Amino acid sequence: MKKILFIILVTFVLVGCTKPSEATEVPNKPIDTASKEAYLTAVNNIYQQSSIDMTMTMYMDVSGAGENDETQSAQMEVKVKNNENLEASEASMVTSMGDIRLASYLKDGNVYVDFLGDKSVEPIQESDLQAFDYDQLTEHIIVLDELLNKMVKRESGNHEIYTLELNDPSEISTLLQNNDSNLLDSFIEDDEIRIDRIFIEMTIDENDQMIRYDMELNATQTEREETATMKIELVVNAYGDDVVVEFPDLSEFVREDD
Repeated sequence: MKKILFIILVTFVLVGCTKPSEATEVPNKPIDTASKEAYLTAVNNIYQQSSIDMTMTMYMDVSGAGENDETQSAQMEVKVKNNENLEASEASMVTSMGDIRLASYLKDGNVYVDFLGDKSVEPIQESDLQAFDYDQLTEHIIVLDELLNKMVKRESGNHEIYTLELNDPSEISTLLQNNDSNLLDSFIEDDEIRIDRIFIEMTIDENDQMIRYDMELNATQTEREETATMKIELVVNAYGDDVVVEFPDLSEFVREDD
């Protein structure tokens, strides 16, 4: 059940260059119309990028009655260059979870896969292109109007930091179910899963670009009395021309039909 809960929470949040510079921060204040528009502009700017380099790190702590606590973590770095035409683009995706490492690369119309040292190459298929669609990685970023209205904003140097914190399980359930949200499509119908707390923080730079997205989610599997804490850190390392995709020695990859 712990693994099931872990998978459920991963589907809930697939959402986030450096941390904000150290500077005197302006205290939190309620979000106004102009701030809400700035937030949505930053989210939209992600989808307008032809090239992006971002790293997502997930931490998961699970504890259950009479069982040992369990901690899992995974990290994924995605780099996409010129995604208007992925067949002609360059891209890499490296995922690590414990001792398991999976790396995929797109180049010259081929997809190169390195799974635990087993290296193969084959022509790009549509499913390969979808795997590098970073729109999907960020589709769960909060854009629901009723949730945006509950955000507060503070300033740190040239950065704006938007924060949302909800601690009432009943309020969380009502808000998400009443807003036609895809955030919980995977498990809101499961009465045995209760979301106890959501904390979200997004940092926007002076160019209206999102540079960091953090989320912490606390949930309870009520029947088995398991609790889980999921933390997500999504960091944008580079946009546009600053993105550089690095490749291993692709001559080491073997075509499967050879």
